[in-house]
Amino acid sequence: MVEIMNKVTSDQPEPRSYREAIYSNQAVQWHTAMNEEMESLKENGTWILTELPENKTAIGSKWVYKVKKDEKGNIT
Repeated sequence: MVEIMNKVTSDQPEPRSYREAIYSNQAVQWHTAMNEEMESLKENGTWILTELPENKTAIGSKWVYKVKKDEKGNIT
């Protein structure tokens, strides 16, 4: 993911939503990062898709977009 996010600069705000991410100038990079994250979750067996029991509500989730930087402010 390092090489992907190197194209994101500090003067560009991080997306606050999926919609902002996919319509941003860095849409390709965010999409790639999201795909990598989903693959990691699958490989680690983080969750299993299953039928929701009757009268139960699924737990919600959302993407959080963050450009990680080192102590010198360089994108890592």
